[in-house]
Amino acid sequence: MGKEKESKKEVPWEGTLFNMGAMVRDRIYIGHVVREANDVVVIFSDTDNARWDIPKKHIKVVGKNVFFDMDMKDVWQYQVSKDSPLPPSLTKILFNCPFCGVRGIRTGQELKTHLLDHHREELHALADALHHQ
Repeated sequence: MGKEKESKKEVPWEGTLFNMGAMVRDRIYIGHVVREANDVVVIFSDTDNARWDIPKKHIKVVGKNVFFDMDMKDVWQYQVSKDSPLPPSLTKILFNCPFCGVRGIRTGQELKTHLLDHHREELHALADALHHQ
């Protein structure tokens, strides 16, 4: 018997956390979501220059805010420099391809892949036209 492929657990809120408030236990507000990546949520503080990359495994509830199942003292272990590069985004946007009309909700990486895989020549022609204006 071969290894069974491990399936990723479907999460109804995945790709929808951008700009939500972020709270921890005791309803302490810590900031807002600036990026949702594969395994972390990037939070910027609204009161100082703090940034936290908190693993998604700590998300307890998603509603109007994202609630993390941790105390404020535990949040500090996930602090990173606000100037550190952001991880790739999972935020989903409505997409309507100007070249082939494909429509749907996609992540930025999915859009880039679609355009480069299917419309590389059109993109080069567009770039050349803009360059010669």
